Amino acid sequence: MVSGLVLLLLCMKLVTEPPSEQHHAASSSLYRTAKGLCSRLENSCAISLHFLQALVLIVVYELGHGIFPGAQLTISHAVSVGIIMGLHDRKHAPQLFKDADTYNLREQERYMSWGTHGQPLVTPEPLQGTLLPSSEECWDLGGRLGSNVPLFASSFTLDTEIGEYASTCQAAHVLVLRHCDDQNNTVIDTHYRISEAQRLHQTIVLLNLHLAGQVSATANNSFVFTTISL
Repeated sequence: MVSGLVLLLLCMKLVTEPPSEQHHAASSSLYRTAKGLCSRLENSCAISLHFLQALVLIVVYELGHGIFPGAQLTISHAVSVGIIMGLHDRKHAPQLFKDADTYNLREQERYMSWGTHGQPLVTPEPLQGTLLPSSEECWDLGGRLGSNVPLFASSFTLDTEIGEYASTCQAAHVLVLRHCDDQNNTVIDTHYRISEAQRLHQTIVLLNLHLAGQVSATANNSFVFTTISL
């Protein structure tokens, strides 16, 4: 647990450190140290939530600095670790650790589950009723209990608490990932496609209306544009 926390802190420093103008990002000593520590912890079977969070931060660094195909490989690695931990299905999949006993820890697990979702042919489809992460406001207030909206919500209001990250997760899944995953699948039944299209359309319309209301009701609404652009 301590070693995983050390790795996480190291990766937090990695993504916040200004890039060097003299060397490529892949040559950074801090980056190579983080990658090496990841390998050592994995070989020591020291997998933890901190370890997964560190992998996600390494992905952020690699994507931000154009380190390819390393970024894609690290994404697949993070997804595999999340599946091994059982984050994709808390009810039926084997769990590597006991259930989270605090709200904060459960939200961290939900953030990691969504942060590693979406790699085609790697991540399973979210289950019906899967909840999105709570709003950043609840998290910043020290884990105040908030509402978690389902991925395929049947209704939204301006009072519905959907955070920046949760909105982006929902838009990415509904508008991008599902479309790319299904467009070349010739096995899906036509009636299923129609019902699925109706459900996706309803979710898209409701989400769009909710975001439009957020833009007009919030002074600082720059976070909404990422979701709207998707």
